[in-house]
Amino acid sequence: MQIMGLLLWLEAVPWGDILVASFFFAIGGTLGSFLNVVVHRVPRSESVVFGRSHCPACRAVIRARDNIPMLGWLLLRGRCRDCGVAIAVAYPLVELSCAIVVGLVASVEVLSGGANLPIAWAGVSNGQRGIDGLLWQTNWRLLGICLDHCFVLVTLLAWSLFERNAQPLPTNWFRATIVLSVGAAMLWPMLQPVDVLPHSPQWLLSPDWLRALIISTAGIAVGRLVGGQLDRPMVSSGLMLIGAALGWQAVVAISIALLIVVGSFFAVVGRNGPKRASQTSDLVMMTTVYLLVWRWVG
Repeated sequence: MQIMGLLLWLEAVPWGDILVASFFFAIGGTLGSFLNVVVHRVPRSESVVFGRSHCPACRAVIRARDNIPMLGWLLLRGRCRDCGVAIAVAYPLVELSCAIVVGLVASVEVLSGGANLPIAWAGVSNGQRGIDGLLWQTNWRLLGICLDHCFVLVTLLAWSLFERNAQPLPTNWFRATIVLSVGAAMLWPMLQPVDVLPHSPQWLLSPDWLRALIISTAGIAVGRLVGGQLDRPMVSSGLMLIGAALGWQAVVAISIALLIVVGSFFAVVGRNGPKRASQTSDLVMMTTVYLLVWRWVG
């Protein structure tokens, strides 16, 4: 009976969904590894595309088996295989953070058929959930939305690393990101979740590309307005990106959540508590939570 029960349990486990979620987490870890390269090379004006990863101390090329996100650092016990110099624990932590952020959002949005998205996005679902909806009746609109959200989260995480290292955000990078986000919304208006106002006049919503431009512009303006009240240029840039991609309502909701949740926590721990080198990392955390529960709060 026990064996039969175990077999029934194993049969009921959604192994396909677990495999897909594991794939998303692995993709996130790989992106985190790339972010480590970006943050190390961009301030030095080095190419992030060409040139293999190497040890900053001895310049030895990192072997493929040692470059596996998180696992490579653990197998090396946090030290370079060639010179023995300690490898900062920040590297695997960045990979882990990116894996969690991308893995969670992608898994929830794709495997649930967009159940976390606002009502305005209800039409993107084809009724299929889990691995069947991904492989046999692929919902490309939903995948596009998910890709857009992951792009925002990974970009915010990269900017938080620049802030943590006290490095300025390259202006060209910020401008290119905003232009790319607005341009994507204009080309694929399906990426925009909400209107500027609950009951916007019809002339304001047509054609679709104009609607998307207005929504993104309003989001950028509110992000700039809210961010301007903070003494954190990187956070202000992040709020503008959130506004461009998710609308001004997301900027307001996430900003309020930051003030209540993060502000309350650090008020409790007091001045002798942990000191944050990056407030943009708080923005990454709250944006991730917001995306996961968007349908119920937005």
